[in-house]
Amino acid sequence: MTATVYVESWCTSYTGLLPTEFLADLSIEKPTVFWQGVHGNPPTVSCPYVAENEMGGMVGFASGGPEQT
Repeated sequence: MTATVYVESWCTSYTGLLPTEFLADLSIEKPTVFWQGVHGNPPTVSCPYVAENEMGGMVGFASGGPEQT
């Protein structure tokens, strides 16, 4: 679900700012692999936060962790 929200937010936020072809080519496969890794890591590595609406549907997310060098 995180990957779907990620792709949909890009399409909504960057329409008119990024090329239409770029946004049309976005898929959930790559973000799915990334977010599975984020959600699967111990809390000391990453701290994902999920925002839900009243019905329990995901409406946003954020993730943070140590600075990457």
